[in-house]
Amino acid sequence: MVSEEQQRVADAAKSLYDRKLKPLLEKSAQGQIVVIEPYSGDYYVAHKAADAMQTAAAAHPNRRMHLIRIGQPAVYEIGTVLL
Repeated sequence: MVSEEQQRVADAAKSLYDRKLKPLLEKSAQGQIVVIEPYSGDYYVAHKAADAMQTAAAAHPNRRMHLIRIGQPAVYEIGTVLL
């Protein structure tokens, strides 16, 4: 379950992504991960989520942030295989 604070951070980050970052990042970083700290507007792009999160956490310790896979509907895909 997502807390109200987590939802506020996610909503603010998605809004920032849609308004400012999407046109820029979808041209230059398709498929990479962006971690957004929505209150400062800072964002960190990397090929791996762990790398983007590590850089973001160093810049903004103890702040909640949101991950987005650039140009994709989800960061991770979970699937099943029918045998």
